[in-house]
This record gives sequence, C-alpha cells and structure tokens, in this order.
Amino acid sequence: MSRFLKQSVLLTAVVGLLLALGGTAPAGIISDDFSAPPLDLGWTWDNPSPDGNTYSLTARSGWLQISLVDGRQDTWTGSTTGRGKAPFMLTDTVGYPAPNFSVETRVDMATSNGGVIPGAFIAGLLVTDTGNSSEYPFEFSYGYSQHGSQPITYLDVQACGTGTALLRTTLSYASAYLKMDRDGTAGTWTMSYKQNAGDSWNLLGAINDSQLPGGGINGAVELGMWAKTYGGVASSGANADFDFYYVVPEPGTLALLATGLIGLLCYAWRKRK
Repeated sequence: MSRFLKQSVLLTAVVGLLLALGGTAPAGIISDDFSAPPLDLGWTWDNPSPDGNTYSLTARSGWLQISLVDGRQDTWTGSTTGRGKAPFMLTDTVGYPAPNFSVETRVDMATSNGGVIPGAFIAGLLVTDTGNSSEYPFEFSYGYSQHGSQPITYLDVQACGTGTALLRTTLSYASAYLKMDRDGTAGTWTMSYKQNAGDSWNLLGAINDSQLPGGGINGAVELGMWAKTYGGVASSGANADFDFYYVVPEPGTLALLATGLIGLLCYAWRKRK
C-alpha cells in the first residue's frame, strides 16, 4: 500500500470520526443517565421559588427526581409574562436555526407519589426560545398531565400560554418513554411515545414552528425537563421521576461514524501487513 494511499485512508477515517462526533447533537446539548450525583455541570437549574423546589439524584436510585412541595407551582403567575415557581432543568443554549436531532427521556409520575398520578400535575420535556417575547420564553411542553380530578392521563403538546393542546392522546399507564425529533431545515418537531423499552414507537404527531407563539422559533433554543402543579385542585405535593435524558444521533451521523471506524480498521490492518 503506497504512502499516499495510507495517508488518504487515515484522513478519511479521521474526518469521518470528527464529523460523526461533532454531528451527534447541537453544541451544548448533553445526555445524562442520572446514575449518581452530582448533577452534570452542563445543566442549568432554573428554580425561581424560594420555598423548597428541589431535585434529587438519590431519592430514587438511578433517576432524577423533580419535587414540587407547594400546592401550586405553575409556569406563570396570572399571565404568560409573570414567571411562576415551576422548576425547569435545561441544557445550555444551542444556536438557531436548530439542526436535526432527537431527544429521548422516560418519565414516571406515579411511583414516587404512592403509585398514583397527582391531580393537576404535568411533567415532561420542555423547549424554550430566547427570541420569544415572553419574560420567560417557554415555547411548548411535551409530557404527561393529570387534569384535575378527572381519572384521565393525557400525553400532550401545549404551546406557550395558550392552554390549548396542539397534540393530545390519552394513556392508561403512568410511566412512558418520550421522544422528540427536530428537523431544523423543515422547522418541525415530531413527537413519539411508548410504554416499554422494547416497544415500537407510537407517533403522537408533529407541529411546525409556525404554530408556536410569535410565529416560530426566533432566538436560541434550550431544551430540558420540567414539572408543575396548577389550578384550584392542584396537588399538595408531587414528584416527577426521570430515568434518563439522551440525545440520539441522526442516521447520517451513525453512517459517518461507521465510515470512520471502518477506515481506521483498514489502516490498522494494512499497517500490520
């Protein structure tokens, strides 16, 4: 094998690996299995309440627990511009327009609440936008909600301050895997869910940036997890448990990674010969 060809193979391998590793997710987005404290430094804990909102990595082994100890810890106080006490846990800001990526989590709303989902309680994924005109730029949530005293558990997507579900379905189980696929080119967010790890994903639906407050994403995007209680029948306390938060590579990224590894293996094999 000529020296030039060897260098070409090695360069191809290195470039493939760098592109794969660099393209796994937007800069600033982290993955976490919440296996042990302390919390990864890449997270931003937005906790405006002075009276006990907290999280724990030890209350339930291997899970992140967001606790709401008050009777009402809503996103806003009276309007979409008055930040309430609901805690947000966000990844560092990523640039807009957001590239393609997929975020997954598993949320359990019953195990740490005596096996029952508390009334007026929501937990799941959250997307914020610094370009939103709200004081706190909450764009939309995607997760479980137990509405008041109704024995109905919803999985829904709600835009900032609208009170109207853009997507919704009812579920019969209190723990679910949630997935959110971002297509930054098309400006869409596609939501899927399943009950068990080995199940196929169920499509909840997709929303466009144009459906969001202000007509779309207008600034830097932050992603993460949240929980809140709300309304006159809000719980006296509630816990939301998150098993993990993973950023999944795009299919093209996996192909680049495979190309890089194959190139390095070929180079190593040729060098031994």
